[in-house]
Amino acid sequence: MFENDLFASNLAGLDLLIKYGSADANVPPWNSRDMAMVVNGWNRRSGLEGKVKVAEVPGRPHWWDTFFSEDDVQDAIEAACSADKKSGYRMPEAPQNFTLTVFNPAEAGSKGGWRITEVDIPGRLAKLEVRYTAGRVEAGADVHDGFIDVIARNVRRIELNAGILRRSSPGSVSSSKPTKISIKLNGQVTQADTSNADRISFVRSKQGVWKVLTGDDMTALSSAARPIGPQLRIVTSKGPMVLIVPSKGPAAEIEAWKRVARRFAADMLLYGAINSQIFTDDEFRASTREEHLKHSNIVTLGGPSLNAFTRTVLANWPNESPIRFPSPDKSAQFEIQGRSFYEDGTTLLTLAPHPSYEEGLTLVAHGIGLGGISRAARLLPTRTGTMIPEWIVTDKSAEWMGEGGIQAAGWYDRKWGWSESMSHVQ
Repeated sequence: MFENDLFASNLAGLDLLIKYGSADANVPPWNSRDMAMVVNGWNRRSGLEGKVKVAEVPGRPHWWDTFFSEDDVQDAIEAACSADKKSGYRMPEAPQNFTLTVFNPAEAGSKGGWRITEVDIPGRLAKLEVRYTAGRVEAGADVHDGFIDVIARNVRRIELNAGILRRSSPGSVSSSKPTKISIKLNGQVTQADTSNADRISFVRSKQGVWKVLTGDDMTALSSAARPIGPQLRIVTSKGPMVLIVPSKGPAAEIEAWKRVARRFAADMLLYGAINSQIFTDDEFRASTREEHLKHSNIVTLGGPSLNAFTRTVLANWPNESPIRFPSPDKSAQFEIQGRSFYEDGTTLLTLAPHPSYEEGLTLVAHGIGLGGISRAARLLPTRTGTMIPEWIVTDKSAEWMGEGGIQAAGWYDRKWGWSESMSHVQ
């Protein structure tokens, strides 16, 4: 997601130089000033001052050639150099209290050693509020001196790097019992033993109870979280994008999907310098899949009645797919939560699990008739402004109603099932 102000809490405690030209015609100067103000607000909540410096250069545009050679920029870069570049470097101490905000764990790192590795409800922000406390907390007969009070919202799994915690956390915690860490997580008090492991995982059960995992337990009991949307994440392919078009069906529709594939491949190269490979479903089935799918996201164009690979994707859904095709071999009609979509001009775009690469994604584009194919082509995500959720259905009314033409849209749950709270069907 690109609403940067939502994630400003992650910058608290870091020394920042925000420098821009007063004549910036790309990013308005007020945008940079506003971002500095928001980050300063989070710093004040953590009891910090003077962490953000704002430099507005009169008359300068969005970019100028001497930017990186100017003294204040060089000083900021030198101050932020890592240990292998700068002798005597010490990791910045985490604030006494801070908030980590994450939308997609796969695109977010850690703060002070804390990392959200799985959200509870995809499509919603997840937050981790951490407060280091020098006081005491009681857990039954045990009394813990110096503990960490953590409040987790929309979080199912957390990972803590105890080594980073000891190096970057306030002294009251980092020096207290170096092999044991006392944590109060959503009111549940626990003590984690780090004598044999530097990484600790906290997993929340359906009943809301947090379980502490270390060492081999983390590997045995912690399956990887599924990759989540929005649909724009399909372009984060580490390898060349694989585009699969149908080979059998009405000639006009087959040719239309091939044009869509060529245009999408050109856009990927133009806007993201991403290479693409285009196959028909017959060619792809006959090829060595492992060679083409390693680290590559997939876009399959055409519904299951046209594209054999789309049929395979839907048939191999981890659970029962919330989007159902009653006659996938013969008809373009589909159903979502009891509503049937069959009219010419209707379009469905949905993310789907990757067949072999657990970090990868598949995007299915389905259009009913030539009008639906044309509309699907316009919905394919190519640039950062296209924030479409994990699945969406539009029809002909979108031509004159715009967003009002969205007939259904939403997110899947964390296991690719129906998410009641994050989905809408008209």
